[in-house]
Amino acid sequence: LKRIYVAERFENLRKESEQNITTKEGITERLNRSIQAEGIFSYIKSGMRYLRFRHRSMEKIVAEMKLLSFAINIKKLSNKMKSNKLGFIKYKETI
Repeated sequence: LKRIYVAERFENLRKESEQNITTKEGITERLNRSIQAEGIFSYIKSGMRYLRFRHRSMEKIVAEMKLLSFAINIKKLSNKMKSNKLGFIKYKETI
């Protein structure tokens, strides 16, 4: 005999999450996140010419990604400090 259970707390949190992401502010936040993530992966692949992992095990790949992320963040921070632009720029809707 199989049974299906519905987690009431999960359903409530899911509805709350959906309400949050469908607001005007939520849509802007989602847009910013997608733009930022896409840009950094493009930079890694084309700007750094980094197309393949150098290791095979998942543990080593995770370590490699952490080092890569750390290096990119240090480089970004250094460039921002040099140009005295330490703020965060967000996409703003023009309509």
